[in-house]
Amino acid sequence: MSKKYRLNSYKEAMKAVKENPCNFGHVRPDLQTLEMAMKAVKWWGRNIEFVRKDLLTSELAEIVVRRDEWAIEFIPSHLLTPEMVEMTINGWIYDFPFVRPDLQTPKIAITAVKYNGWNLQYVRPDLITPELALIAVKQRGCTLEHVPANCQTQEVIEAALKSDPGSKQYIKVKGLIMEALEEALGE
Repeated sequence: MSKKYRLNSYKEAMKAVKENPCNFGHVRPDLQTLEMAMKAVKWWGRNIEFVRKDLLTSELAEIVVRRDEWAIEFIPSHLLTPEMVEMTINGWIYDFPFVRPDLQTPKIAITAVKYNGWNLQYVRPDLITPELALIAVKQRGCTLEHVPANCQTQEVIEAALKSDPGSKQYIKVKGLIMEALEEALGE
């Protein structure tokens, strides 16, 4: 921020934010207003992390999601809705680890795991199915570590072993080990 702003008054703070919304991070909380916060987050979604708690609204959160999907990690989780999360995940899949479990849906989980099998480790356990596990282990066999025993089917284990033979250490269904090993490794 330019040194010419001392930001000792609302008028000075508003002038600084109007000139450059990045200056919002330097505005004292007692000088912030909803109008100022709106302007700041519309310009740069990440400014939401500097908004005074009593000014945080679902409207501000929605502006952030529509403007800068990647800034979801800075939105207080109590303001997020499943719709916002879905919009964010479709636009910026790297944010999946920041999605609260209660906001995850099967559709969001599939999108995240299709994009990167490692995301399986962040999926709420009750959303993990053999089909979802298969998507993950085909990409990275070692994600078998995050597949619950009830989802470790013959097909999932074989796909994991084909992708990464070292993933055998994560097989939780012991009765399938030899059969899956033989099938996957062509022995």
